[in-house]
Amino acid sequence: MKIKTRLSVIIAVAFLIYFILIASLVAYLLKSNSDEFYTRWLENDRKSLETIFDREFKDLAEVYYHAINQNADLSEIARSHEYSYIIFFDRNGNILRVAGNPLFSDSIPDSTFRDIASLAKAYTIPLKGFFYDNGLYMLYSVPVYENGSYKGYTTVLRKFTDDDMEYTKSVLDVDILEFQQEKVEKNGEVSVFYPVYDPKNNLIGYFRLAYINDIDPLIVQSYQYGLLASGTILLVTIVALTQIIDRTFLKRLEVLKNFMENISRRGFKTGERVKLSGDDEIRILADSINSALNVIEHNNKRIEGLSENLRIVNKALRHDLINDLSVIRGFAELAMENQGCDYCPRIVERVDKAVNMIRKMKEVEKTISSRDFSTFRISEVIASVMQNYDIKWSIYGDARVMADFGIYSVFENLISNAVKHGKTDRMKFEVLHENGEVTIRTIDYGVGIPEEIRDRIFDEGFTTSSGQGIGLFIVKKLIEKYGGSVSVQKNEPSGTVFTIKLKSVQDNNQ
Repeated sequence: MKIKTRLSVIIAVAFLIYFILIASLVAYLLKSNSDEFYTRWLENDRKSLETIFDREFKDLAEVYYHAINQNADLSEIARSHEYSYIIFFDRNGNILRVAGNPLFSDSIPDSTFRDIASLAKAYTIPLKGFFYDNGLYMLYSVPVYENGSYKGYTTVLRKFTDDDMEYTKSVLDVDILEFQQEKVEKNGEVSVFYPVYDPKNNLIGYFRLAYINDIDPLIVQSYQYGLLASGTILLVTIVALTQIIDRTFLKRLEVLKNFMENISRRGFKTGERVKLSGDDEIRILADSINSALNVIEHNNKRIEGLSENLRIVNKALRHDLINDLSVIRGFAELAMENQGCDYCPRIVERVDKAVNMIRKMKEVEKTISSRDFSTFRISEVIASVMQNYDIKWSIYGDARVMADFGIYSVFENLISNAVKHGKTDRMKFEVLHENGEVTIRTIDYGVGIPEEIRDRIFDEGFTTSSGQGIGLFIVKKLIEKYGGSVSVQKNEPSGTVFTIKLKSVQDNNQ
């Protein structure tokens, strides 16, 4: 991933996290304020619910007195007041009369009446509450006095039906009114609880009054517009920051990268420097690179001067040696013609070998010092070299690499060693091109190279025969000059494999 892309992603993620935090904070504040607002309302509703229960039974004493003195029809009274049961007790808790509302078919066990009588008898003040027996009932028990004398008490039961629940909910103007035997709150709702007690004053459950916390639509709409505006500002900010970073940072780094890639690809040119404006760290880095290039250029000039001197000395030595060796060879031939010299042929042979080696060193010097690279196709180079050898060979794959004519010397030395020293009668070449790299495997099936000397065969002067030990040394130096590497392995079951790795032409943008 490019630096520009990474920075854009980092900035976007940072702003997104910031945006989410702000949005969450706003949502939390809205939720908290609305919860507090609903809770205050519900506290008032709970008081109103208690008032409703009080008002519901405020005329019980009058109903009792009317029923006793007028001998009224209690069932009619229960029906007209929507009571489930009206029960009259004397002062000792004995049931005088009981009437049920024909609209309610529920029957209450005698044990429940006894519990109500026992509870009411213990009090001489109004008693109110609830009890649960196959349904929820409101209970109100009122002591009755006549001329200051305690006569008994009236207990009224009224079943709290679904219609009653809906009516009470509408009066209180709450979203939810329900009876729960266990106190349970629900997510997204603000609740208060009104306790419900049985005739023995035991807690049997709760009325739950609740509002669904749906924030006012105008607030939600304003919040949505705010989020949209924030998102737009966020997007514009990211684009602006990306452009600023691109202009002040990334493009200048791109200049440095391209400059160094050009040097790596085609080499350093005299007087070439990176040019950047500004006074920040990137400019300091560019100045450091230029300072390093100044040192490199100075050292290169010194090396070129020394190399030129060595080349002149080497040329003079080669010239003088060849002249002297030519004189020696001439005297040896003259001696053979006039005097029949027995050792003179060996002198001539050694002189010729020395002259050939001197001339070969001249070619090696020219090849190694050359920096004029061009494109070479591996299959064509190998085919050209193999024309000089009468053995079977095959090649699989092909690729182009950057090199000079020394690439022919590389394969000439490898093939010559395989034929002359390895005694192979066939060879195979494999060319693989992958990820910008070319791998060339030169495989022979001869006697192979002993493991104990395999690590030394590329050393200058190392040989196991009468040669100069310079062929594989030249191979290694040439491949390194091309920016590659060469290694050797054993071929199974016999023979040797030389593996050459070079950069492909595409990787060098050629």
